[in-house]
Amino acid sequence: MAVAALLGAPGVTRAQHAAKEAPQDPNAAGAAAAQAATDPRTRALRQPTQAELEELLRGLEPLVSQSSEGLTQVALPNGAVGMDLQDRFQSVSLARVGPEGVRTECVGTPAEARSFLEGQAAPAEAPAAAPLEEK
Repeated sequence: MAVAALLGAPGVTRAQHAAKEAPQDPNAAGAAAAQAATDPRTRALRQPTQAELEELLRGLEPLVSQSSEGLTQVALPNGAVGMDLQDRFQSVSLARVGPEGVRTECVGTPAEARSFLEGQAAPAEAPAAAPLEEK
């Protein structure tokens, strides 16, 4: 398992130890902006516990939900009709640090998030460089 971070909307950055020290409002602006597992004493990055990973994944679920149940149409002033997506159908950027260095991925479902954070995503392969042409 690798150190994992959630990179999202701009706003307040908070670490796991800060979340444990004071109650956090999950609906506050920037609440999910960035999270990383850190040692509470040294504040150094560390591997997240399974419980911390599960907590992170639970927090992501509403954002990447693909359910259309309960969505409502919104009449716009120009006569167009929109849909209130209720903060669903988003993508989130995740990062993890492992032996191969820092890996990032944009995910759009809870399953993709779990797979990436648990290290099951296949490493990106660099395209083979074309040979140089000599003249």
